[in-house]
Amino acid sequence: GMAVVYIYFEDDVDIYFARQIVSERLSDAVAALPDMEEPPMLGPISTGLGQIFIYYLTLDEGTDTEGKFPITYLREINDWIVKYQLQTVPGVTDILSIGGYVLQYQIRINPYALNKYQVTLNELIDAVRENNRNAGGQFIVLNSEEYLVRGIGLLQNLEDIRNIHIKTVNGTPIKIADIAKVAYGNEIRRGVVSLNGKQEVVSGMVLKLFGENTSRVIENLYKKIPEIQASLPPGIHLVPYYEQAELVTNATWTVKKALLQGALLVVITLALFLGNLRCAFIVALALPICALISGIKIVPPNEIEVF
Repeated sequence: GMAVVYIYFEDDVDIYFARQIVSERLSDAVAALPDMEEPPMLGPISTGLGQIFIYYLTLDEGTDTEGKFPITYLREINDWIVKYQLQTVPGVTDILSIGGYVLQYQIRINPYALNKYQVTLNELIDAVRENNRNAGGQFIVLNSEEYLVRGIGLLQNLEDIRNIHIKTVNGTPIKIADIAKVAYGNEIRRGVVSLNGKQEVVSGMVLKLFGENTSRVIENLYKKIPEIQASLPPGIHLVPYYEQAELVTNATWTVKKALLQGALLVVITLALFLGNLRCAFIVALALPICALISGIKIVPPNEIEVF
């Protein structure tokens, strides 16, 4: 299961101060919770209208997926290449991945082999953890130079996992390959993305940082996309298909059109009743001035707000 908690503050509370307070309370709450694979965390600094840009990834037929399921391969590309580069764009707070499968390196244990070699599940788990980490060893001074000493122990592929030594039984080393099958797998997913109902794809949703200019962030995203496309493996394509800039443009045009239509009706009505076109224009000037004044907010001297 998954739980989401929404906390509402007054409108004039600074969002970063509010997040700091929540983070402090959350740290106290985590200490009282049982051990979890993913502890509670704060969501991105965004709003309900922060979903400003959506893209999807496609895969050409015959593309090498390194032995992984195509949708799993696309999700891995999105999570480890595309997302990290998009997060460098100013004004972007987070990117949500949708669709595909999250890649897993699965150790599918044979219980009969566990019993045969007298290996416990905890011994296997500890062996994997101990063999999948780097270790620092300070440095050695030779003449006027320092040489770093470290142990590189991160697993690189499936064969590395298979060769992990667990224990020795009667002089025979027992490896993971002796008691389990190691293969690529998929995490249980929570959503599917289809393109026109015909093709499954992997999609990404870009969230805008609270208070940023939507049009400017989208413009920077379009500048970044060619760089990301050049870094993708052959056969992978990044395709934008939604942006909120069009929504912003339509919304502002609606306001402009309403003002223009209102001014035109006022001018025509006053011209008919007053019989003087100059007076009608003078009265009509009050419309944009009123709209301008309505957007001005009086703030204390130590605060500045730009509309």
